[in-house]
Amino acid sequence: MEAYAQERLCSPHSSCMAKTDWLTLRDLMQANLPHAELAMLSACHTAEHTARSVHDEVLHLAAAVQFSGFRSVCGTLWQILDADEPVIAREFYRRMEKDGKRAGYEEAARALGLTVRALRRQKGTRLEQWVNYVHIGA
Repeated sequence: MEAYAQERLCSPHSSCMAKTDWLTLRDLMQANLPHAELAMLSACHTAEHTARSVHDEVLHLAAAVQFSGFRSVCGTLWQILDADEPVIAREFYRRMEKDGKRAGYEEAARALGLTVRALRRQKGTRLEQWVNYVHIGA
């Protein structure tokens, strides 16, 4: 049984979140969500490519969410600070508003970029805090 679990963890499409069997990357990719627009993944390692990843593919949670149909996905490359994430999320969603209305998913990259620049300008912010955030998609 343990060999099966280890094999599943090494297979890119069978990787499971939180190392459980309840939701796999394949499940997400096959979800077919044609009207999904924006996913802000406020967790650690959501866009990480690890040494155990298949070297000619980049398959991670953020990519699986995009494959499922989300047009814009924001994720992180490695561990984030607990204190940073609420600030990042709040600022990101604030910047996703235009004239009091919610901006479309097309504005996500700009909003994330402005949010990360603001974090970068804060005194005492280290490189690994702001360079961690990525946007994939439209």
